[in-house]
Amino acid sequence: QNLGSKLYFIYLHNHQPEILIMIGNKIRIVRQIKGISQEAMAMKLMISQPAYSKIENGKIVLSPERLEIILNELNISEETIREFNPIDILKK
Repeated sequence: QNLGSKLYFIYLHNHQPEILIMIGNKIRIVRQIKGISQEAMAMKLMISQPAYSKIENGKIVLSPERLEIILNELNISEETIREFNPIDILKK
């Protein structure tokens, strides 16, 4: 079970703004570290850049499929985004 784990369970079932914002912020930081634009991420998800921005701002709940695409594009594991250690990200 790939993304039916703790992160997605917490993310989906809480719908608490602070959880959505926390996950979105982590995604944004990793994306910026990797030098990937919002436009590029939006294209991979087949959504507009403003819609992608809402993901990073915690304004929409991601489907497991979209979360998986984001993690794959950023070349990070769910554990990495959950634990969030920037040193691990920079090593990749």
